[in-house]
Amino acid sequence: MKQNESGQMLAIALGIVLLLLIIVPNLVKMVQTESRQTDKQRKSTIAFNIAETAVERGMWKLKESTGAWDNAYRGNAIPGYNFDVTHTDVDGGSYRIRITSGPNLREVTIVGEGKDRTSQEVRAIRAVFRNTAVPGAMISRGVITWANAFSAHWGAIMAHGNINITDANAAMDYFPRKYSRQVVAAPGFGQYARDVNGIDPPNTDGVEWWSDYPVPDLPVLDFAALRSSAAATNTLNIYGCSKMSSNPNPPGHPWGWWVGSGYNYSCNLGGGSGSHTGQRHFQNPWATPGTPVRSRGTGTTT
Repeated sequence: MKQNESGQMLAIALGIVLLLLIIVPNLVKMVQTESRQTDKQRKSTIAFNIAETAVERGMWKLKESTGAWDNAYRGNAIPGYNFDVTHTDVDGGSYRIRITSGPNLREVTIVGEGKDRTSQEVRAIRAVFRNTAVPGAMISRGVITWANAFSAHWGAIMAHGNINITDANAAMDYFPRKYSRQVVAAPGFGQYARDVNGIDPPNTDGVEWWSDYPVPDLPVLDFAALRSSAAATNTLNIYGCSKMSSNPNPPGHPWGWWVGSGYNYSCNLGGGSGSHTGQRHFQNPWATPGTPVRSRGTGTTT
């Protein structure tokens, strides 16, 4: 009886060893395969992330000026953005960028190609951009505080920060539409409150307000190019005025128009009184940003 038991134990042990000999090599092979796939995925991810960096750099080039967009839109090659330069300013690899026009009207295509330095893995991303006007009456990089004394009569309002409605009359007014990257809030106004749960869904009523909305970046304006274009077409908006001298108040012209560039402008606006109520005015942002337009003498500022 004991000899039979010993034989059975030996057979079981041999069976276990045989099973391990079958299973273990397969397990090792599976682990090795998984490791290779993981490493390949990691290298592919690095190349993909570098390609994303390339597209973002191309996008910022387009936003640099209206001239950059116009060149790309017309199909003109932009130096450094035609697969003619290899950029190495990122860890782990390099990238190239190509900006071309199309495929449709008012569109530009950016192709970003990223290469992993270790594995030489290459990935590319193609993105199509469209140049659009500001999609609303007002867009803010910060917070908009909306009260009854403030109103927009065309288009929506947009903000990268919150849109805070601060009085009851404004809360009861469901125009204009409101879009925020953060929260459209009207706390304390009961049934007229907007987003009552913050950034968490639901983020809209589907009619008048949208929180957590992809509000576009503010446009970058090339004032020098705009002024040059206006001057070339004789539409530069200094209505009825011509540059006289650098003297802020030259003799014989007690009421000039100073636009912040150090020059005075003689304005012939009719009537002989020097009043320019109702006339259109043009700030000179390319010379002194933020400097207010000022009138002198008997003129009145509008």
